[in-house]
Amino acid sequence: AVRIDIRGNVGKPIETGMAPQQKIAWDGKTFLISCDGGKGTGARKTSNTATAIRLGHDSRLIGKSFTVAELVRNGHYSLSAVPGKGWLFVIHRSPPDAWAWGGSAAMICHFILPEGGMDISMNKENQKVKSNLQPNWIDVNTSDREVWPYGTSASAWDGKRSVVVWQRYHCMGEKKSTLTNCDIMAAQTDGWKRLTGQPISVASTDSEELAPALASNGAGKLLCIYEKEMNGETLICMRILKSK
Repeated sequence: AVRIDIRGNVGKPIETGMAPQQKIAWDGKTFLISCDGGKGTGARKTSNTATAIRLGHDSRLIGKSFTVAELVRNGHYSLSAVPGKGWLFVIHRSPPDAWAWGGSAAMICHFILPEGGMDISMNKENQKVKSNLQPNWIDVNTSDREVWPYGTSASAWDGKRSVVVWQRYHCMGEKKSTLTNCDIMAAQTDGWKRLTGQPISVASTDSEELAPALASNGAGKLLCIYEKEMNGETLICMRILKSK
């Protein structure tokens, strides 16, 4: 980790003891750095564990690192701050898996507290729900919709709540085992809890829309940037979102 001041001066590197993929977010008082680790290295890497640690504005580490969530192999996740309250951590549950050996595909929210550690209140809420759409799941594959939430996500604070965008594929083919026609979906959350009943479409044409990024002005307006594969070309597209 390296601190860069307002004039662009680069400070001294700080060893955090972590491995890729790295994310960082500032909640107004503290940075949170997260990464995925895992057992083994390279081809021997058997599992991923997302780990996080706090970093003060003076670039000094605060406390010890802690586990955020278990990730599927090569799993993607995103991190954003909720000012004064902590950080939102979003992961996908399963890789492309036609037979669901890794569990249903889903986009799942976790929340990290300002003092470090996880908000475990969602565990009690999840136990009360019998359906496969838990309170902290913002999207899940179902047989009627035949969709597969998987891959890159992003989130940002709109001034009142968090907004999350993510990839959602369609299951095609005779056995519904081919993932294609990726769309970009969005939902609002209150901490880890889903606020939007059904995800809202940000980009859902017949082309592949991928790799969303999200930024906010903190007052209800957001900018989503994403890739669009069309006619053999990759385009960079953007769309303004307004949060109510």
